Amino acid sequence: MSLLELPPIEPKAGAGAIFRRCRKSSRGSPAEPFRKALPWIDCALEGPRLVFVDGKLAADRSNPGTIEMGSVEAGPADHALARLVGPEGWKLKLGRDHAPQGLVQIVHISTGGADHLPAEIELDVDAQASVVETYIGGGWINRLTRITLFRGARLMLSRRLLGDSGTADM
Repeated sequence: MSLLELPPIEPKAGAGAIFRRCRKSSRGSPAEPFRKALPWIDCALEGPRLVFVDGKLAADRSNPGTIEMGSVEAGPADHALARLVGPEGWKLKLGRDHAPQGLVQIVHISTGGADHLPAEIELDVDAQASVVETYIGGGWINRLTRITLFRGARLMLSRRLLGDSGTADM
């Protein structure tokens, strides 16, 4: 494991300086896109699968199924990290008594820079979903997820961190 080198800060600089140095350190030089086999979980039924590289959808490696891509209303604009997350992300919205076929799997690949991506999960009455997000690579991963569960809705959410360096804010 390697250390994340941060630029020095001045004494009495406050939280703003710490935040600025984190942003500066996240501007690594992106490496070649991830080429290895992805760590999908083997299931009897294949559900929706999304692959993101540095916060951008890799459509050629994804099978979105019931997951929508587009504008996500996820964030408190008064939070410093939330402001870094743009409006474009992924959204899982299921109607009453619905469930996706199989496990929803999302793989996030970070190649060394900043990786900010919002998500929204909304399950209507008695809907259910199992979601596994896997994070690979190094860099600064910043996630903002808004989850809405109506009466009787069931969500199993798991996040796996397989990176060997960097910072994760979830």
